[in-house]
Amino acid sequence: MPHVGEIKTAKELGRRGTYKFEWRRCPVCWKERYVRQECKGSICQKCACGMSQGHRGVVVPEGKKRCGAFIGEVVHGRDIGKLNKSTKFVWQPCKECGKPRWVDPSANRELCGVCGRKASAKTRHASVRLKDLEMRHPSELGLKGTHMLYKDHCPDCDKVLWRTKCKVGGRCPACLIKWSWGENHPRWKGGRRITTGGYVFVTLSPDHQFFCMAHPSQHTVQEHRVVMAEKLGRPLEAWEVVHHKNGKKTDNRLENLMLLPSNAEHTAYIRMEQHIKKLEGVIAALQKRVILLEAENVAFIHDEETRRLW
Repeated sequence: MPHVGEIKTAKELGRRGTYKFEWRRCPVCWKERYVRQECKGSICQKCACGMSQGHRGVVVPEGKKRCGAFIGEVVHGRDIGKLNKSTKFVWQPCKECGKPRWVDPSANRELCGVCGRKASAKTRHASVRLKDLEMRHPSELGLKGTHMLYKDHCPDCDKVLWRTKCKVGGRCPACLIKWSWGENHPRWKGGRRITTGGYVFVTLSPDHQFFCMAHPSQHTVQEHRVVMAEKLGRPLEAWEVVHHKNGKKTDNRLENLMLLPSNAEHTAYIRMEQHIKKLEGVIAALQKRVILLEAENVAFIHDEETRRLW
C-alpha cells in the first residue's frame, strides 16, 4: 500500500502520458487514490459533486476525523468542482430554510434557489388578487396562445397590460429595464470601460438624451462621440466621425476632438497628418545636416588660416 505523498510516473502506473501522480487522501471521506501532481485540490470527485449540489451526505469511516465544511469556510472553485476555478466560495446557510451551500460572496445571494423563487412569487402576487382582475381569452384580444390573460397595471407607470397568471403584478418591459439597469444592477461598476482597441466606452441609461446613439443590445457608446454630441446639442449621425487631434484615444477633452463629415474625410485627414509628420522629419534631418556642414566648414576655414600662418 503506497503512503500519502508518494509520487510515481504514469508509466509506472500503466497509464499513458508523461505526467506524475501523487498518492493523496480526500479530507472529507478519507479515500486514498492517485492524483495528478499539478492538481492543487485533494477532494475526490464524489465529495466535490456533493458540495456543489449543496449537501454533505458523505459517510466517514468510524474512528477517523471528518474535515467537513463549516459555516464561513472559504475555498476556491477548483476545490469543489465549480466551473469558476479561481473564484472564492463561502459555505453559508440560507436565511429562510437554513440549508447550507457554497455561495459566491459577490453575488449577494442570501436565499437558496428554491426560497428565492418563492420569495419573488410572494412579492409579485402580494398586492394582486387574481379574482378581482378582468380575465379574457387571447383570441378575444387578437393574440396567440391558449392561456387565459388578466388585465394588469404596471406598478410604476400604471400602464395597462394583458398578462398570464405567472406574470401578474410585475413591471412592464420599459420599467423593468430601468430597474435592472445602471446603479440598480448588483454588478454595476461605473459604466465606463476601455476596450482592447484603446477607446473608452460608456453605458447610457434609457432616459439619457443621446440614448439613440448607443448600441441596441449593449447600450454602450464611445465616450468621445457623447462629448461631441453634448457640444453640438444633437445626436451624431452614423456617418460622422470624431477625430482625436493628439492621437490619444483616451484623451476625450473637447479641445482634443474634431468632427469630420464622413469616414472618407477622416481617412484623408489622417493621411495628410502622416505626410506632414514625414515632411517634418525630413526637415529636422536636413537641419541637422546643415548644422554639421556649417561646423565642418568652420573647421576647414580654421585649418586653412592656421596653415597660412605657418
